[in-house]
Amino acid sequence: MTFPALEDLEAEWLDRPVMDALGDSIEFQLAGGSFVEKKAFGEFAEALRDMSTGTVIDQDITLQVLIVDLPRRPISSDRVRVARVAGATYRPINVRRDQSGKHWEFELEKVGA
Repeated sequence: MTFPALEDLEAEWLDRPVMDALGDSIEFQLAGGSFVEKKAFGEFAEALRDMSTGTVIDQDITLQVLIVDLPRRPISSDRVRVARVAGATYRPINVRRDQSGKHWEFELEKVGA
């Protein structure tokens, strides 16, 4: 009798259902492509930034997207829209794999379009 590998069960029974149920709605555009709806785990913190004119509060967004949902590693010419932040477009920066190795994890930097 052959049993499935634990990582296969996690992918089928945990990763996708949890992301679909609890993930934040985003739109991801590969460079030169069209925006496609995806799910991601988002962390929406605020960061204090010192400027010569004073301190400002800036949005600090980190996303985790399942690697199987993207055909390649995100690059800076890709674009991301986050449903929680209407009207803003971002680019991925500081792209890396998360600790589990199943997600791309990256911060977002606001862009003009």
